[in-house]
Amino acid sequence: MRDFFPILNECIYLNTAYVGPPSTGLMQFRSTYDHHFLEEVDQFKIKGNDKLAAQRSSIASFFGAQPNHTFITPNFSVGIRFFLEYLPKKTRFLILEADYPSLENAVRAGNFPTTVLPIIASLEENIEQAIDHGTIDVLALSVVQYTSGVLIDQSFLSKLKKRYPNLLIIADGTQFLGTSLFHFDNAPFDLIVGSGYKWLLAGFGNGLAFVKPSYLDYCETQLNTLENRIYAGHFDFLAAASLTFAIKQLQDWDFPELLRKKNEVTDYLKSGLLERELLQSFVVNRNQHSSIFNISATSDLHLKLLDKGVRCSFRGTGVRLSIHFYNTKKDIDNFFTIYDQLI
Repeated sequence: MRDFFPILNECIYLNTAYVGPPSTGLMQFRSTYDHHFLEEVDQFKIKGNDKLAAQRSSIASFFGAQPNHTFITPNFSVGIRFFLEYLPKKTRFLILEADYPSLENAVRAGNFPTTVLPIIASLEENIEQAIDHGTIDVLALSVVQYTSGVLIDQSFLSKLKKRYPNLLIIADGTQFLGTSLFHFDNAPFDLIVGSGYKWLLAGFGNGLAFVKPSYLDYCETQLNTLENRIYAGHFDFLAAASLTFAIKQLQDWDFPELLRKKNEVTDYLKSGLLERELLQSFVVNRNQHSSIFNISATSDLHLKLLDKGVRCSFRGTGVRLSIHFYNTKKDIDNFFTIYDQLI
């Protein structure tokens, strides 16, 4: 499996939360696909438009959504703004402190009345209390927090939806889609938008979105209105095809088994971090977590890790490490050997 990702032979790659490495298969596919453009030109565009419905259907099948409620967008940052445009201007939002900037910026840009909650161990309890006050129409959050790796409890969100059926839950799925088995139609979200270049390993320029009738009803809009807005002008056929290819590749590689491997290595990393007391208390005290961890460290230590071949990111007040299915326990052992030497 690691042979499909040449970068893994060059370093300890713990940075999928920043960019997912492209596979050799994807790059070969993109090269061939682009060559079709060279040869076909206008016919390439005609064929690209004709393939869009099948691409949406393929993506929808993987994520348990309806094809006509599935959209391909350029990325999360652009996609989320498409959908927020249709919300009534007086819509009252609840967002999380230090959530993904593109999510917060999109809400702020819409001038929606907004309440902000801090991220602490009792996060779900605080969300429920805020909504109990009766002044929230939309809960907007990242399913996985990009800095800390905190994973929002979806069972809690499902209970919240049952208690408040008129509440809209809008999610950023960029750090989530591709990390877990996910069935949108059975999930508590009314709208989820994400980018494909991280955990889906689909390269740049593609994103995806799924909507439910509850979102359409709240906005008093129709699917064809969204179609005309999102697919206005020309479309990046290569990016859309790359997303479809990458998802099929995950299926061909046995996606549930890939997740099992990812979770096994994630637990191994977490154990080592706990042993060294490197995890924040609010992370330790939560029942669930993602495969993203942020350890307290200086920017100087981050640079030293990079110099030693550990690919990671500096986020917030620490170093962010992220694990995917191509990582191994040997990667983790090598990381800790380097880390222990540096400190």
